[in-house]
Amino acid sequence: MIELDNRQKYLIKKFFNTGGWVLDFSTSSFDSFTYQSIGIKLCEKYIASKGRSLESFIDESGTQNIIRLTEDLIEHYEIIKEKLQPEMIKNEQYLKVKDILKRYDVLSTKVNDDVFVSSLVDRKKYDVFVSHATKDKLVAVNDLRNELSSMGVEVWYDSDSIDWGDSLTKKIDEGLLNCEFGMVVLSKDFFDRPWCEKELKSLAERNNRESKKVLLPLLLNVSISEVTEKYPFLDDVKMIEYKKGNEKDVALLFAKVLIKRLK
Repeated sequence: MIELDNRQKYLIKKFFNTGGWVLDFSTSSFDSFTYQSIGIKLCEKYIASKGRSLESFIDESGTQNIIRLTEDLIEHYEIIKEKLQPEMIKNEQYLKVKDILKRYDVLSTKVNDDVFVSSLVDRKKYDVFVSHATKDKLVAVNDLRNELSSMGVEVWYDSDSIDWGDSLTKKIDEGLLNCEFGMVVLSKDFFDRPWCEKELKSLAERNNRESKKVLLPLLLNVSISEVTEKYPFLDDVKMIEYKKGNEKDVALLFAKVLIKRLK
């Protein structure tokens, strides 16, 4: 791979770093984001602000790692752009950084500047079906639904998608069939609930039938061993721990999965 030159590194640094502030991240969320992207918690590594840590990383790291993190930060920018302060929206620099990424063959297609998903003929009606136990709504799941929706994700959620007088079976089956992904919030309150387990089974069957990822399990106050003991077919599926308060992190992870699917 051709190495990034100093001019390109400068453009990347200037685009993301505004007065030491990187987009909308807090220090902890930035460390979480960079760890998921490149396996390094930048603020923890450099013991510095977000902006200074990012600049130090770009100055000393290899091109492949810089490009990887830049790709993920660009995707994040495209998702939350409309919520940023005016000084953080830099359209000219955005296009230059996108050009750098295209030249290094990191992004296979151009993502629209104003929305984070493109319009596809075969796109499902819903980006995600959120399956959960009713008892978990107020515990955490309502907040997760709100965070997903705030990012422009089309969510099938029972309290939003089932109206007075609707057939529960018909509406749920329609949602399960017409979602790109099924996010299943697994908890002890989920176990042995007929509706919950019907949704989980349906999404798992789609996973196998369509030979592509559909099922996205989240662990809410429950361990992997407890889940796999109850549902052995999930033993080979990667699960993500979900705690109240980290809805934004989960939503960002989902947005990255969705963007890669729809490119």
